[in-house]
Amino acid sequence: MKHIKFIFILLILLAMAPVLSASAGFVPYESYNYNSWGESVSMPLTYTISKAVSGGQIGSGALSTPTDMYRLGDELYILDAGNKRIVVTDLALNLKRTLDNPELLGATGIYVQADNTILIAARDSERILTLDPDGKLLHSFGKPVGEEIPANLTFKPLKVIAGSNDSLFIVCEGSFQGLIETDRQGNSRGFYGGNRVDVTAQVLADMFWKRLFSREQREGMNNTVPIEYSSADIDAKGFVYAVTAQSQNSMYEIKKLDPKGNNILRVRSSYDMAPGVELNIGNYGDIETGYERGQTTDTRFIDIKADDSGFLYALDGQRGRVFQYDNESNLLCVFGGMGAQTGSFKNPVSIEYANNCVYVLDSELSEITVFEPTPFGASIMEAVTLYNKGRYAESKQLWLTVNAHSPNFELANTGIGKSLYMEGDFTGAMKYYRLANDRRGFDDAFSEYRKAIVRENFVLLVVLLAIAIAVAVLMVRFVKRRHPIARLIGSKTYLPVGYYLSKPFKASDDVRMYDRGTVRSAVVIMSLLLISRIVSMCMSGFLFSTHRIEDIKVLNEIVLVFALYSGFLLCNWAVSTLMDGEGRWRDVAIVTGYSFFPMMAGNLITTILSTVLTLREGTILGLISSVSVVFSVILLFIGIMTVHRLTAAKAAANIALTLIGMLIIFFLLFLVYGLFSQLVTFMGNIFTEFLFRI
Repeated sequence: MKHIKFIFILLILLAMAPVLSASAGFVPYESYNYNSWGESVSMPLTYTISKAVSGGQIGSGALSTPTDMYRLGDELYILDAGNKRIVVTDLALNLKRTLDNPELLGATGIYVQADNTILIAARDSERILTLDPDGKLLHSFGKPVGEEIPANLTFKPLKVIAGSNDSLFIVCEGSFQGLIETDRQGNSRGFYGGNRVDVTAQVLADMFWKRLFSREQREGMNNTVPIEYSSADIDAKGFVYAVTAQSQNSMYEIKKLDPKGNNILRVRSSYDMAPGVELNIGNYGDIETGYERGQTTDTRFIDIKADDSGFLYALDGQRGRVFQYDNESNLLCVFGGMGAQTGSFKNPVSIEYANNCVYVLDSELSEITVFEPTPFGASIMEAVTLYNKGRYAESKQLWLTVNAHSPNFELANTGIGKSLYMEGDFTGAMKYYRLANDRRGFDDAFSEYRKAIVRENFVLLVVLLAIAIAVAVLMVRFVKRRHPIARLIGSKTYLPVGYYLSKPFKASDDVRMYDRGTVRSAVVIMSLLLISRIVSMCMSGFLFSTHRIEDIKVLNEIVLVFALYSGFLLCNWAVSTLMDGEGRWRDVAIVTGYSFFPMMAGNLITTILSTVLTLREGTILGLISSVSVVFSVILLFIGIMTVHRLTAAKAAANIALTLIGMLIIFFLLFLVYGLFSQLVTFMGNIFTEFLFRI
């Protein structure tokens, strides 16, 4: 008997565990953000669970497949489609009234107008309904009438919102042309805010094959169409916000549409992002790739809400997460998740906002979860509000508070940097802009800092520049007169770099006819090229740096430089043998190595200049890099043409065939590597299975 009582009590405690954990402040998710390198970084909780309320707790009885909700003033309208009713509550989720109507069965969207009339997107009955404040049907319309509407479009409205000029904007399933805009009687006004076709590798490949295929073959291929919208919202100023549940290239899933249907949602400059990272420049949701049951998953936005302060709340139906953005697309925080604990979701379908709280409706659990901001989250929103209004000095203390709790939150560092910049503390501003990876802000602060340095030390800088020029001139003259390197390695084989650069035809001929130069010297130059690449990666100025030191793989750089060098020598030797080239392997090795000296010098020069130039002067670095590369290519062309005794046309063909040969060799090596990796994996699996068997 005692054992039975013990088991009974234990079962009760287990059943109450979610409630107890929630009451103790436990949340079943972590809050995080992303840095400029596309890496998730943990941050303190921004939103915590206030409560999770079912229909029974509301006082309306159990909800059945609720599909949407909408807030108007201090009332929350819940579309309880399974029960064919609308449940109206106050913001504390206390029942005020229910509106029953059999037309609501299968409805998926609700919008309440200022006069309390209710718009319903009835997907199953393929109509838009207008109800009076008591829930009685006033009128309805089906598929909009207009020549813009395709005849084959099946009208399955998912959401509906009301705009100005008696316009309705309808999210329709299968409508890839955009939102359907109509008047209140259902007369079409055309499509609004259509998505563009995402340019992906698959799209480009399809376009290529369609040019080659016959008409019958093209008709058998799938058409490339834009992605359809999944939900929409409208703010107090009349701007429409729309989200897509998927994107072929995971870009622009959230849009802010002006009256003409153009996306005007501001994004951050791509200068602040690492190569390949598109955070805050059009890529919304999770940046890191997710995996579920061995398959990659991406964020699927199924609803969006814009509050009166310009904050956006986008609901991810794939992982049950809420993404909060400001009006410049800066990700502020992520919270929520899937699961069985209180505060987690099974099938989230709708999101609302009121009095600093976020409401999420779960269709499967038939409950509403309310999230409220923590003091940390409230500080972020207040700081962002002041910052976006240009009140930088007032936001500074709030940003410092946020930064103290989350040093990796880049927006806080940007806010502090902007405040210090406005105060004239350019050194401090540069420090925080660097921490935020904000190159635009750093550029402004650095420009002012550089002006001050030049103004205070102008005479000293001129003297140092004159000394540097004099030393360089003296060194050049000394090398020309004394030839220290020639004395060291022997004048008969020594090939001065300056001689090769200034007289490439004569120098290349000397390599072929008089054995000038050595392979060792060429390898030294290639080694210097390698070193210059690594130095450029590690020591370039912040404004132009695209690598982190911890991400630089020196071994990969070594393999890259010398694999290309060796591959070129091997393929050129093979091609030249077939084309009756006269150059020896050593000749090609020498002229190739010497030809890359300008590129090496260009790397070092741009690295040094990158520490003193601003973004507006960055074209100088691009010009230097381009000139050094072109110079190296010209030297290589002259060298190959001279040592092989080829005409210009044959030399061009020789180099082209060499590059093709390199591609073939590297492709075969990659193929062999892939097959070998699969073989190793296969043998490993067999060995593991063998161990389990015995």
